[in-house]
Amino acid sequence: MGEELPFLVQVSSPGIPYQDVYSNLSQIHPVNISDVDLPNCPIVSPYVNGPLKVIIPENLTMEKVEKKNLLVEMEGQYRPPDYWTWHHTAVVVPYYGQAQHLQFLLFHLHPFLQCQQLHYAIYVVNHVQRNGECQGWDSRGV
Repeated sequence: MGEELPFLVQVSSPGIPYQDVYSNLSQIHPVNISDVDLPNCPIVSPYVNGPLKVIIPENLTMEKVEKKNLLVEMEGQYRPPDYWTWHHTAVVVPYYGQAQHLQFLLFHLHPFLQCQQLHYAIYVVNHVQRNGECQGWDSRGV
């Protein structure tokens, strides 16, 4: 499976089990209601339940991250399919060529934000540098 990182996960009370970060996403389903008729998200999301188990999956690829997050659009945007949300969040991730780190981050960040019922977009910003001079930033959604 993967290597556990017990020093990254804290349990507040003995006896509380860890949950996989993807465990509650199976409860989120698209509904056949127009966006105008969607109910407001509850103040406290029913999908957030206690401490999460942080794992580093072996052989993780961006394709595997995409398959685990089917409701995320190709541009890295997610909108709860069953609720209308007041909150719109942008996450800007600076990228310096560490593809494996980006995959691990997105593997955990997407479900974490989805369980909170946020409308969000993740922007990966690539630092462009030529001839030792900073030429600016190039951004793309993931």
